Amino acid sequence: MPAYDLFPMDRYIGYGKLNPYQEIFTSRGCPYGCSICIDWVTVDPRGDNDWLRHRTKSASRVVDEMELLEKKYGVVHVNIWDLNCSIKRSRVEQLAEEKLKRGLEATYGFLGRANTFVRDKDLLKDLRLSGFIYGVFGLEVADEETLKKIKKRITVDQVQETVDRFREHDIMSVMTWMIGFPDDDEKVIRDRFATIDRIDPDVQSLQMMLPVPGIPIYDEIAPFIEEHDFNKWDFHHPVVRTKHLSPAELGELASQVNQEFYTKKNRVGRLLESKVLHPNAIAVFASYMESMQEYQKASVEGKTII
Repeated sequence: MPAYDLFPMDRYIGYGKLNPYQEIFTSRGCPYGCSICIDWVTVDPRGDNDWLRHRTKSASRVVDEMELLEKKYGVVHVNIWDLNCSIKRSRVEQLAEEKLKRGLEATYGFLGRANTFVRDKDLLKDLRLSGFIYGVFGLEVADEETLKKIKKRITVDQVQETVDRFREHDIMSVMTWMIGFPDDDEKVIRDRFATIDRIDPDVQSLQMMLPVPGIPIYDEIAPFIEEHDFNKWDFHHPVVRTKHLSPAELGELASQVNQEFYTKKNRVGRLLESKVLHPNAIAVFASYMESMQEYQKASVEGKTII
C-alpha cells in the first residue's frame, strides 16, 4: 500500500468541495494508443510502445486500498486516475462486486472508453450501487474520417449510447472533445459542437490541442505551434493556430460554444438540482463549472493560471 501515513490526509480536498478525498492509480498503459494522447510521452518516454501494454492491479487489491482510505482516513470519494480503467470487463465486474460485498460507502469515478462502457452496459446497475457516480470518456472529434485518423477506434453512436445508458442508471456522463487540428475552421468546429450538443452529455469538457513532442501526431501539428510559454500548455489555452484560425480565434470560439452548451436545455439546473445524481457527483460538476469559467476567461484574455 502507498505510505498514506506519511501524508496529511485530512488536508486533501477534491474539486474544492469533497473532503477527505483521494486519487489513486490502479493500472498503467492503454492498448488503444490514440495519436493525440500525451501519455505516449508521460507513460512511455522511451518510445518502445510499452505504453500499449495494459498492466493492472487486481480488483481485490484496488478495493483493499479503497477500504483503507475510507475506514482509516475517512475518504468520501476516490478518483481513479487510470488512463483507461475499463479495458478488462472482468476487472470492472469484480471491482463492483468486491466493493459491494465489503459495504464500502465512498463514491468513485474513473476514465474509460465509450466502446467498453457499451460493452459493459449490463454492469452499470451494479457499478452505480457500488458507488460509481461518474464516468469520463472521450469523443474528441465527430466525423468518422478524423476519428480514424487519430486512431480513436470508437463511433459517435457508441458515445451516444454511453450517455443514454449512464442517464438511465443515474451516473453522470463526462465527455471530452477537442479543437485545434490543422484543418479546423469555424464551420468544422461548429459542426463538431452540434454533434456534442445532440449527444447531450451531462458534462462536456472542451480541450485545446496540446502538441506535446513525442505524440504520434506531433510532426503534423508542430508547424502550427504559436505559444511557447509552457505555463499555458494545459488543454485550456489555445497554443496552436490552424490553417484557418489564429489561437485568439480558437479561444473565442471555445468560449462561445461552452456558453452555448451550458445555457441550453437547463443543463446546469438539471445537474445542480438533480434528485437522482449522487451529491458528490453534483459537487464535482459545480466545481467544474467554476473552474471552466475561470479558464474560459483566461483562454480569451491569454492569462496564465497556475
